[in-house]
Amino acid sequence: MIQVKVIGATGYGGVGIVELLLQHPEARLTTLVAREDVGQPIGKVYPHLAGFCDLPVLAPDDPRADAPADVVFCATPDGVGMVAAPAELSRGARVVDYSGDFRFTTPAAYSDYAQRIGRDPVHKSPHLLGNNAYGLAELHREAIRTARIVGNPGCFAVSCILGL
Repeated sequence: MIQVKVIGATGYGGVGIVELLLQHPEARLTTLVAREDVGQPIGKVYPHLAGFCDLPVLAPDDPRADAPADVVFCATPDGVGMVAAPAELSRGARVVDYSGDFRFTTPAAYSDYAQRIGRDPVHKSPHLLGNNAYGLAELHREAIRTARIVGNPGCFAVSCILGL
């Protein structure tokens, strides 16, 4: 059974992956982390999950949020995944990041992206760039299968990629 942690569990992407993982026969949600709704069972925050998942939402600084997992989803804004990933990797996890933090394989490419969207152009974990994979499994299955960090494309990118 794959142990899964979701960082950003109460946001749109976070609850979406929680819903999908609850249906996955090989996955077991173990830790939910978010800045909002701390202490609440996720089933109280999202009533449609009541009875299916009632894990408490932990604050990022709660020691229980550091529990190891096999896979960690960072369903967070830009800047969070690049800070969280090194610790999660050191605990043996694979990381899937929903932001733009790991969609590029060089600090220069990340910097260009970050400047265009008005973010800090300095990547906080540049040593991890180049060890990451980006893209859809339909196109980059082998790279994603072997990468310890995966930059997940956003919904707009997915619609464009699949459309092309």
